[in-house]
Amino acid sequence: MANTSSQLLFKKYRQENNLDLALALAQSEYAENSSEPFWICWLGDALRCKGLWAEAKNHWQKLPGVNSAMAPLWRDLGNEFLTHIYNNTGKAEAQGINIYDAINFISCGCTYDPEAESLNNLAIALELAGDLKSASTALELAIALKPNLNELESNQEILNLAINCAESPQLLSKTQLINLGLSTANTLVQNKKNHSAGKELYEIFFKALAEELNADSLALKITNILLELELTPYIYSCQEEENIAKTKALQLSTSLKELCEDCDFEYAANRKLCSRAAALCTGFYYAYLQDDDLKYFSNYSDALEIIFRSAPCTSYQLAKNKKDPIRLGIASMRLRNFNGVIGALTWLEKLPKEDYEIFVYMLDGGSMLDDDYSSRFRDLGSCKYLNLNSENYQEVLKLIKSDILDVLLIPDVGMDGINRILSIHRLAPLQCLTWGHPVTSGSAHMDIYISGAAMEPRDGQKNYREELVNLPGLGWNFEIPAAPKQDEYFNLAPYRNKNGILLGSLQSLFKYLPSYDYVFIELLSNLANSSLCFISSGLEEQDQIMRNRILSKVGGQFSNGSTIHFLPRMKDASFISVFGQIDLNLDSLGWSGCNTSLRAMMMGCPTITYASELMRGRHTTAILHLLGLNNCVAASPKNYINLALELCNNPQQLLNIKKHILSNYTQLFNDNSCIQALDTLLKDRIYGREANSIKN
Repeated sequence: MANTSSQLLFKKYRQENNLDLALALAQSEYAENSSEPFWICWLGDALRCKGLWAEAKNHWQKLPGVNSAMAPLWRDLGNEFLTHIYNNTGKAEAQGINIYDAINFISCGCTYDPEAESLNNLAIALELAGDLKSASTALELAIALKPNLNELESNQEILNLAINCAESPQLLSKTQLINLGLSTANTLVQNKKNHSAGKELYEIFFKALAEELNADSLALKITNILLELELTPYIYSCQEEENIAKTKALQLSTSLKELCEDCDFEYAANRKLCSRAAALCTGFYYAYLQDDDLKYFSNYSDALEIIFRSAPCTSYQLAKNKKDPIRLGIASMRLRNFNGVIGALTWLEKLPKEDYEIFVYMLDGGSMLDDDYSSRFRDLGSCKYLNLNSENYQEVLKLIKSDILDVLLIPDVGMDGINRILSIHRLAPLQCLTWGHPVTSGSAHMDIYISGAAMEPRDGQKNYREELVNLPGLGWNFEIPAAPKQDEYFNLAPYRNKNGILLGSLQSLFKYLPSYDYVFIELLSNLANSSLCFISSGLEEQDQIMRNRILSKVGGQFSNGSTIHFLPRMKDASFISVFGQIDLNLDSLGWSGCNTSLRAMMMGCPTITYASELMRGRHTTAILHLLGLNNCVAASPKNYINLALELCNNPQQLLNIKKHILSNYTQLFNDNSCIQALDTLLKDRIYGREANSIKN
């Protein structure tokens, strides 16, 4: 078990650049915890920072492999090797490192987490070692991530030399170059939201992978459909694009299932090709089209079951002695400070300890991303760091099965391809998910969807392939976040127009569909000098799409002096402080806020919402109902506009709402009734008082 206090102390030393103390602590902890990923990673990093190159290299090579969480450290070490070699020719080799070490470490790191400057350095290292062809490929990938690298004369020289080079040593294999290419494509799509460049690289390198594996043309076609589904726009530029996406996605998911039924996945090459694509694809953004997506995700999960050759979903007879504790596992790529899993953490912490044996599966392998919440997850019970991917999934599934779980909880199915792989396999008699990503998994192997009674519509079951079970209230036991300190406040004064009201709608921008733009336009058009603040996506070009989408409908600017703004991304404390300064919080329509709305309540911020038909659009509705603020919930978008205008023109009413929230918001937090209900649910199902089987 990891020593949380030692980890925190080590991070403190590193932040203070106290390298001697950091190294001494890392060496001491590694001696006692030699299999702990945290200390394996950070002892190597401490050695690197002390300039002990050979020791750092030798230590890191003890690792069984690289994963996405460790990748930045590998990149950094390789980059520093290259710099040291470049500046100390001859001396570096005497210290036990050479150009091949730089190539190895940078390429390993970039295979999991590509970064433009590191790929550029990889190209330089490969060119120094004489491999011009691989250098050219690495440089082209660097330029895809950062186009201005193409302007450097030294880079143009590498590209020209590669074109004119007849032969060169091949230091990176074709497979390694394909892995770099696919990882770079994934970064362009997932992080940069540059779908055109990402799609081009996906097509190039998946075609190369298909040729390398000798996969069938049908398998490549399936791969292309998976990638096409993944390229759902991040922010829609217009209503037409939104409509096309809705129609196209359902058609493609149907085709995907049909093609998978016709493809020979007994042939290993086909399975390897398609499973690689499936592991990269999340299906995340499709849900934000806010459609009835049960059929889509059922098609998608059924197709993945065929690709991964999941065992048929059979009935599990339960014979559990009531004297034995329930063996409960929780698995995710994000068992840390992430909104989609924290609710599950407080569940498991507060279940009766004597009645449960908890197993924690950190599917990202664990490492430098560990934080206080990671430590709390680890402290729940037995913890395994599992680097699940499309190559090793069968071995990882066997490890989980070996724990003979009664219950498996995957709190955030749909956030990434890895969690989805887990969801299409039967690993425990009872498999549950919850609303870390508030849509159905679509998987026949997931038994129960655990939601909150206050959020679900009366006919909510129709939206799930799983059995819907509602816990009281919001369903989660939320902790009250720390109130912002004075020096953590973000100053909103520059965003308030003179004599105007300050509005906020501070959700992730991909929640806002063109379908509802008219709501914000009508509000601002009827409130002279008002200002509306969104929160930036962190990508200027994506913010600009949303800005243009709204302003193009009013001739480029509002004629009455109203304005829209995109606040910079900020730490949680500063974000919370914003709600103490805006006059009215406008919940996003169709896909509601939850954690955001809870933070608004902490600050007493008047908030309105629209209760849509799906649970994902009813989080704030539930919060306001629980506070007795039914009059702040609109029955339609038109009613939402009228309600907002009424409140904005009545400062006293806004003040009354603020006072009511501040007097009552604490009841939204630390609600143990959901813990008691969850305990009852699990015991009923596992000890067989309700049924003798889970699923037929």
